Amino acid sequence: MEGDNGDGFAVVADEVKQLAEETKDSANDIEDVVEDVIGQTQEAVSNIQLMEKQLEAGSETIEDTLSSLTEIADITEETSVGVEEIQSAAEKQADTALEVTQMSDNVRDESETVAEEVTEIASLVEEQSVGIDNLSQNIEDLAEMANKLQGQVDTFETSKTEE
Repeated sequence: MEGDNGDGFAVVADEVKQLAEETKDSANDIEDVVEDVIGQTQEAVSNIQLMEKQLEAGSETIEDTLSSLTEIADITEETSVGVEEIQSAAEKQADTALEVTQMSDNVRDESETVAEEVTEIASLVEEQSVGIDNLSQNIEDLAEMANKLQGQVDTFETSKTEE
């Protein structure tokens, strides 16, 4: 009977040893997965930071373009005022009134068309700027979430290392 007990303990010991090895393998697999997640998180943070820099550069370019378009609109408005003054002076000249008036009207119409188009472009650029600002905010939020996730992963690694 004592021999049977010894064999029973040996079987249990073998099963415990096998479970311990499986547990060790599972722990190694988990460690590999965690390291992979950490690598992917770090890559995501890096990509988000790069995108944020690119968006900032794009936003600056749009702001510069908007400023230039505003200057063009101002100059076009000044041109339109000048055309109206030319038209007024032309009316005083009886011999060339018709020819000068027609030229002034053409220039004014073109100036107004250009002014409308520039105003429309400026409006579109401003809308894009708002969209980019919103996208930039979303990217900043994603970067913050990625940083929080990185902190949690670091905490997990610290806890794992202490064990």
